[in-house]
Amino acid sequence: MSLRHLRPRFLLSAFALTVAAVPLHAQRSASDYIDRGNTKAARGDFVGAIDDYDMAIEMNVQGAEVFYDRGTAKEGRGDHRGAVMDYNRAIEIDPKLTKAFNNRGLAKTAQDDLEGAIADFSQAIALDPNYAAAYYNRGRAKKTMDQLDAAIADYDRAIALKSDFSLAYINRGVAKEAGEHHDEAIADYDQAIKLDPKFAPAFFNRGVAKEAKGDLAAAIADYTQATGIDPNYLSAYKKLVTTQRKAGNEPAAQAAEAAVTRLSAPKTKK
Repeated sequence: MSLRHLRPRFLLSAFALTVAAVPLHAQRSASDYIDRGNTKAARGDFVGAIDDYDMAIEMNVQGAEVFYDRGTAKEGRGDHRGAVMDYNRAIEIDPKLTKAFNNRGLAKTAQDDLEGAIADFSQAIALDPNYAAAYYNRGRAKKTMDQLDAAIADYDRAIALKSDFSLAYINRGVAKEAGEHHDEAIADYDQAIKLDPKFAPAFFNRGVAKEAKGDLAAAIADYTQATGIDPNYLSAYKKLVTTQRKAGNEPAAQAAEAAVTRLSAPKTKK
């Protein structure tokens, strides 16, 4: 549940200055490759998008945006090291490209370079103090490092900037739950569910907090709701096995156990 910029963009205006020295026919061709790369990235064809961005770069398009776009495509296919290299180049060209710092922080997070990630998110925030996603992402990195109070402070700021930031409520709830502040965590999950009633992990996490308080009936209701939204939610079924058994409802526990077996079975090729 991280936030990055992966979106189709038409970058004609962004590249107008960077390709001024390229012949007119090459400009058009490079723009075509960039636009086509953006379209491919938007539909999940990251390999094809990278090929198109490569072509634009080979045609001497050296604007920060094309390296940024190629970095997001590399991230999309799991090449986090390659993404960092492209974000590095984008930042060299434009040291104020805030989103490049944010996304480089995400790529570093994926490589467990949490200190480097926090430094990047902090730089993004220094460039744009109202960048809610950067506070959110920094909070996630701090939570991973068990800096719970610092993480909560970042989630607080993200929510203050974006009141409908459901993921920030969920992750703030997780941080509060880790500190055994169950009621505060439940309040955050309540708000996340209000904002997005179809997000199964919010129900699951609320169930965990309610179970920790000893409210089995409410926990079972939340785990059940999570499986209703996502019938393949293995962790929720596992929780239903244990909570239904604790509640003395063996038939329901066995039904959940059957779902766990079904979802855990190796997938057979057709």
